[in-house]
Amino acid sequence: MRSIACLVLVVACTNKPAPTPTPAPVASAKTDERAMTVVIETCLPVGYGEHCSGTIDGRAISLQACVGREGDADLMHRLSTAPIAGQDGGASITIAVTAKPVGVLDAAYSSDYCGGLLFADTNEQFHVLRVVR
Repeated sequence: MRSIACLVLVVACTNKPAPTPTPAPVASAKTDERAMTVVIETCLPVGYGEHCSGTIDGRAISLQACVGREGDADLMHRLSTAPIAGQDGGASITIAVTAKPVGVLDAAYSSDYCGGLLFADTNEQFHVLRVVR
C-alpha cells in the first residue's frame, strides 16, 4: 500500500506541465513630454523674472519664467524680446518648447512657479523643460 502511494505521488508530480515563464515587464520608452508652440503676446517683468500671457493653438495660457539657477536661460532670453504689458508697440513672439504635464492646479497655485505654463480654460499646468531651437 505504501509503495502504491509513493508511485501515485511520483506519477502525479511528473505529469504536471512546466510553468511558463512570464516575461519581465519592459520599461516603456514612452515619455509624457510634449512639443508646444507658444505665442507670447505680452510679458510683465516681475521680481522673479517674467509673467507672460499668450496662446497655444488658440488656447489662452500664462507662463512664468524665472531668473537664477532654477530658471531656463534660453527661455528668459527669448522672453526678453516679447512686448511689455501696458506699453505700446512690439509684436508677439513665437517660442517652441518641450513641456511636461504637471496636473491640474487648484487655488493654491503659486504665480512664481519657475517654468510653469498654465492653460487658463482648464487650469492644466505644464513645466517647460527646454526651448527648442
